[in-house]
Parts: sequence; C-alpha cells; structure tokens
Amino acid sequence: MKRRGVTALGVLIAGLCGCTPLGPHSAAKTNIVTAQPSAAPALPQRSEANTERAAYIEKVLHPTLPPEVADRIEESMGTGFFVADRVILTNRHVVANCKVLTAESGDPDSSPTPTTLLAADPQLDLAVLSSRTDAPGIAQFEGRLERADGSDLSILGFPSHGLSTVEPSIVPVAARPAELSPDHPLMRFSADVHPGHSGSPVVDEYGAVIGVVRMKVDTVTTYQKTGSVVTDIGFAIPNRSVLAFLKKNHIAFQSAEPRQSLAPEARLDASRAYLVRVGCWN
Repeated sequence: MKRRGVTALGVLIAGLCGCTPLGPHSAAKTNIVTAQPSAAPALPQRSEANTERAAYIEKVLHPTLPPEVADRIEESMGTGFFVADRVILTNRHVVANCKVLTAESGDPDSSPTPTTLLAADPQLDLAVLSSRTDAPGIAQFEGRLERADGSDLSILGFPSHGLSTVEPSIVPVAARPAELSPDHPLMRFSADVHPGHSGSPVVDEYGAVIGVVRMKVDTVTTYQKTGSVVTDIGFAIPNRSVLAFLKKNHIAFQSAEPRQSLAPEARLDASRAYLVRVGCWN
C-alpha cells in the first residue's frame, strides 16, 4: 500500500457541493439596449451527506498523524476490536514486522494512535495490542454458539478495496451449520472478503462475536493448482481458539447471550464503539 492518503486521490470528489448545471438563459427583449448587472447567484448549500463525504475525504487525504509515524509509510493495514479496556484483538500477520503500530476508530474525529504489541501466537495467527486510549465499547463474544444462524452472519471491518479506508463497513456472511462446530480448527464461510478484513470480527444476528477473520482462498493460485474456480471463500478462527488465547494471556473478555436480533445496519452501528483500524508503519 502506498503512503496513506496518496492512493485516495482516486476518490471522486465531484458533486460535493451539490452543484447543478445552469439552465438555458431567458430570452432577452429586443428593446433593451443596456444590460443591468445581475445579482450574484446564491451558493448551493451542502447536504448533510455531502458534508460527511467531504470530511471523510479530507481525513483520508490529510490525516492527523502522531510524531512516531510522521516520516514513515503505512505499508499495510487490518482490522482489530476491543475485547477489554485498552486491549485490542487482531491477527498476528497484521502486526508482524512493523516498526510502529497504530489504531484508530471509524469516528471522523479520530486519528491514528500508537499501540504496543502485548502478545501473539503465530500458529493461531492472533495478537493483542495495548491501546493508549480507553475503549469506547467492548465487543461481546457469543455465549451460546449453537443458536447462531449460519445464513445470517456478518463481517465488520475496514476493507481496503485498493484505497485507504477509514470508515468501517459490513459484509454479509453465510456458513453451513457444520462449519460452526467448535471441533473445527477454522470456520469456513462464504463472503466478499478483501485486504483489510484480516482481524475482523465475525458476528451473528445478535451482534455477538463468533470468530475472527484470518484469510480467504486465493482464487488464482487455487485454479492454477486444481483447475477449480473458487471465489469468496474465507476462513475465521472460531471462538474456542480465540478465547483460549485470551485466557492464556490473562485478558478478561465479555461473553453474553444477547436476546435481540439486529438488522445488519444495527450491527454495524453497534460495532463502531469497539472496531479499530490497525496500521502497520515502516
């Protein structure tokens, strides 16, 4: 990934002011011999949506960076989430070989804050970071996995799509009931996974975490080796392994059984309090 902000020049900025083309001029009367100065046209008002879009682009192009990364390049990024106050969970490969790590929420007013690696497990591909800022919210792990509906799951995170992303988004996920079994070392699912989703929580219809995104199937490599076209297949680390990792490192976490089913938009809104964008700077 290029220096953060530069790649975002591809973002379309036309239409931010809500301008519309001028209409045809009124026909002039033939008996007018001198032109009167016309009043200056009123400037169009920005809608709330356009104002938010402008703020988003400004944040991408001109982020407020801490001195620790002022002369560095953000080479990669992923997703993490608060599992305890000032403790962020993500993938180990997201934070490997990084001189400086940062975390920032999807709040338009937030900025990257340096974080410290607390512990990591290369085999599980999990890591926990120490945040300098308090957690606005803490994710809850599903306390009763058997009730999760595999056809109504979601991934919450910061996919890059080739551009630097500073706002979280939600992706629908489907998994067969057998894949949700705690006996599997990895949970297979079907979803549109992109770079930046690494470390994202997979949540059920109640908004509770049931796993952590680890990787997706490489379509090109798989076709070259097998002749089969496999798309949109990913794998997540299930709760059993995630919670064992947290316990091993003496990190408290919240397990619950929420009763209210949430629409996808509500899941995303709830996640904004605990989701963070993790940056790797060198």
